Amino acid sequence: MAGVWACAKVDDSVDLDLAGDTGSTVDGGIATDAGICSMHVPVSRLFVPADILILFDRSASMDMVHGTSTRYHALADVLVELVRSYAAFVHFGYQEMPGRQGCDAFAIPGCCASPPSVRLAADNAGLVTAAIAAAPPADGNTPTAGALDKAYDYYRDLHDGIANRYVLLATDGAPNCTLAGKLSSRDTFEASGKRQSGACYDAVDRIISLRNLGVQVIVLGLGVSEVDTSSDVADCLEDMARAGSALGPNEGPSYHSADTVPQLHRTIEQIFADAPPPSCIVQLPYRPDASQPITVFLDGQSIPRVEMGDGWWLDNSTIPPAVRVCGAYCDRMQRFQVGRIDVVFGCGASIEPIPGVPLL
Repeated sequence: MAGVWACAKVDDSVDLDLAGDTGSTVDGGIATDAGICSMHVPVSRLFVPADILILFDRSASMDMVHGTSTRYHALADVLVELVRSYAAFVHFGYQEMPGRQGCDAFAIPGCCASPPSVRLAADNAGLVTAAIAAAPPADGNTPTAGALDKAYDYYRDLHDGIANRYVLLATDGAPNCTLAGKLSSRDTFEASGKRQSGACYDAVDRIISLRNLGVQVIVLGLGVSEVDTSSDVADCLEDMARAGSALGPNEGPSYHSADTVPQLHRTIEQIFADAPPPSCIVQLPYRPDASQPITVFLDGQSIPRVEMGDGWWLDNSTIPPAVRVCGAYCDRMQRFQVGRIDVVFGCGASIEPIPGVPLL
């Protein structure tokens, strides 16, 4: 939403923390004249290597209608966007449940748990998105505990030198298969309210084992509001999410829902990035001559000047003025997909400094 607000000429509440230099050369062969008429703003980040194994729910309920499509399509769209956005920074892998191969002999049909079918690797967007596209037809139950057990085995035997490890559990409901591969409708509880047995109990137990191995679990739940609240779905997702955090079951974050996908993006970004997302505001050192054009480049490619939509506009309400990048271009910047911003303005003209603003 930051890009939309910027184009709507509303403060997007992103603090400015960008430094410019003078007399720079813009990528793409655009050279500036002598004097201060351009800003080169590197968007630098220290990226932390991370493994994220996507555990995708392809159970029969994923064929239920959700909005204008199905739960499968809604969840697939979110995951494909995440993978394509962050594959340059994150090693993604893919596992599905119920599985379609390598099932344990004791599991009933529909409670099959399979190991990951796409191994964790860098720049893995193509293989992971193809696996998500091949997940239909939706079929079977939700063997979350068994699938997490296979994820545990995979991570236990993985020696890739990356300590930052996660499972992204993407599901449309609570588990209904126990670790033993049997159907279980609801958990049993102790008098204190603590889970005692059942499919969700087994899933939480496997998540705790993963956490003890150094693997955190992020939970993305879809369609929770569409089911009977007596089914304990929301409580189970909440318990799994809190158990999967390094902060522990009492301090961990809640699960993500379809309404909090931007928060999920931020969660993924926090996994590999050392700082908040870059600002979409570039403060100019001077007020350019009104007769001179201003051009904004992202990684050497110029972007349009617009009042609304995708591009940039000049905010003269600040002293000094600022360039506000908005829409899809702002989204690219805040998702760490831009490494450099260049603003070329007033080249060849006399630029009058704004009183009280130091030279850069």
